Amino acid sequence: IYADDDNGLSGAGDEYCAASRALCACCTKLGDYALRAGDENGASSYYARAKRVIEDVYRLNPKHVGCRRDLVVCCSIYAQIAEGRGDVAGAIDHYRKALGRAEKEPALEPVTEHIRERLNALVKQ
Repeated sequence: IYADDDNGLSGAGDEYCAASRALCACCTKLGDYALRAGDENGASSYYARAKRVIEDVYRLNPKHVGCRRDLVVCCSIYAQIAEGRGDVAGAIDHYRKALGRAEKEPALEPVTEHIRERLNALVKQ
């Protein structure tokens, strides 16, 4: 599962990354369903689990592009939830985290632009 180096367990292998990303996607989808059903606490719980899963695998393999993208998505989801709750400071914080990560990924430019727009709109409030 892990790639060995001089320090032992240094990075997550492809299979572990794929499985973790799949779990993250499932938790995110369950969060989406809970949110649509009006269960904001349940949704937050699923989104938190998705974020923990992807943060764990990212720590093991920070060069994995898919994991970096998934972190952007998780931060954006948290920002949207905070914004929906009226927590402007929390939304700004999460959008800034998402933007900081997204700007490092050229393939995410459409997402990056959306994050910038939301962040700018909130900062102007």
